[in-house]
Amino acid sequence: MPIGNSYTGGNVFGGVNRERIQVTENSTENPGHLGGLNSFADLYFRFPHDEDAVQNYERGLDIGRALAYVRYDADGVHVEREYFASYPDRSIAGRITTSAPVTLTAEVKIPFLTEEEGREKRGEVTAAGNTVTMTGIMCAYRVRFAAQLTVRTNGTVCAENGQLTITGATETDFIFCGATNYELRPEVFTEPDNHKKLRDFDPLPIAEQITAAASGYSYETLRERHEADHRALFDRVSLDLGETDVPEVMTDKLLEEYSAGTQSRYLEVLYFQFGRYLLIASSRPGCLPANLQGVWNCHDRSPWGSGYWHNINVQMNYWPAFVTGLAETFDAYLDYYLAFRPQAETFASDYIRNTVPENASDLPGDCGWTIGTGNYSYMISGPGGHSGPGTGGLTSKLFWEYYAFTADKNVLRNITYPALLAMAKFLCRVVRDYDGLYLSVFSASPEQILSNQWGNHVQYYHTVGCGFDQQMIWENGMDLLRCVDLLGEDTLPPEDLDVIRTVREQIGRYDPVQAGWSGQ
Repeated sequence: MPIGNSYTGGNVFGGVNRERIQVTENSTENPGHLGGLNSFADLYFRFPHDEDAVQNYERGLDIGRALAYVRYDADGVHVEREYFASYPDRSIAGRITTSAPVTLTAEVKIPFLTEEEGREKRGEVTAAGNTVTMTGIMCAYRVRFAAQLTVRTNGTVCAENGQLTITGATETDFIFCGATNYELRPEVFTEPDNHKKLRDFDPLPIAEQITAAASGYSYETLRERHEADHRALFDRVSLDLGETDVPEVMTDKLLEEYSAGTQSRYLEVLYFQFGRYLLIASSRPGCLPANLQGVWNCHDRSPWGSGYWHNINVQMNYWPAFVTGLAETFDAYLDYYLAFRPQAETFASDYIRNTVPENASDLPGDCGWTIGTGNYSYMISGPGGHSGPGTGGLTSKLFWEYYAFTADKNVLRNITYPALLAMAKFLCRVVRDYDGLYLSVFSASPEQILSNQWGNHVQYYHTVGCGFDQQMIWENGMDLLRCVDLLGEDTLPPEDLDVIRTVREQIGRYDPVQAGWSGQ
């Protein structure tokens, strides 16, 4: 069951004699070719319960409250566990209650420690008092990480061998908080030396401070603060498709029946709201944005490196932000964009110089910005090979939608217009005049390949003026002209007008950008 506060994500497994909460933090990363995002920590709680003796087992996720839970009876004891990830208090917290005193242990494990060259990951776990502390380093980017797990209980606590043993308890609360030395700033992307991308400081004091602050609240207050924060976003949208009663059938059975052809409007509503839940849990202001896997990764070498794929996946992540009342979740991506923007401007200049040299310019920022498909928390790419320059236009569409669905004039003037204008500076230069049509000189539509032998050599189809690039260049241009009309051309800086005139000249000659009967 996924829980998350964007700083960290937790996967709650719901075991009986061993509960596991796998924790992800999106900056604990190796370079993509070395596996990308790496799992941050595992929390284990061990109980003296025999799985074979368990009755009335239930686990679930209340997405309206953002609470995961496990309930069961074992050996005459009723057990209830609940978990949540609090954004306001930057912590993963939970409560374990039993109808009779039990003995349990709590520990933290650092997964995937290794001395493999280039991927070295080292760390240690200690315990003292009521707290387990973990510290370590991932050497590829010099990512220092730290976390603390602290418990409060009506039993007694013994710290030994890096774990806590809680004896005679009927109620145990825990708080887990983590931090790294990652800072989202332009130097992370512009610095070519992987060992110099991050400032070298110990994040343990930060983790300790977060833990102390969260521990200053009662468990009930922590949960109330969390629920109020979550509901302020989640409750903005309700969806009624005509089936409001909660079925008696469990969700996995509903999915099975739906796949077999039995419709469930309730399941469709749940699916819609689950998407909103995941975005809230993985993309909040002040954090890294949601990657391919959001903020949940249990792997040493994560699928596709858990990167930020800009040929469609980042856009898909953030479509719900604007159409379902969650615009604040886009702030995380906006901060990411502002940090990588200087490197994106360098890539744009280099791309024009190498691909369409007659359109090159040595003036800083004159070629705008660009972005390619595969990007991470520590580096970005430019177009070429896999996709053409239209990837930039598909990305800038997000900034238009930010205004289109909020109607915030400050967003229009300070975010949307500057992003689209600078993208137009780039896209107007990637085309040449072919018999009166302005076509992308290098062009490649994502995933169009000449060889389908994955694992062997894959050659992407390269051409001139493919539909993807032409449509995205046109989209960016049209959205820019909408901005100009809304702001008033006479209010814009004089240095912007040349680009706007160029867009107006080119916009009708990007080959026929055809619209189907439904507007597609």
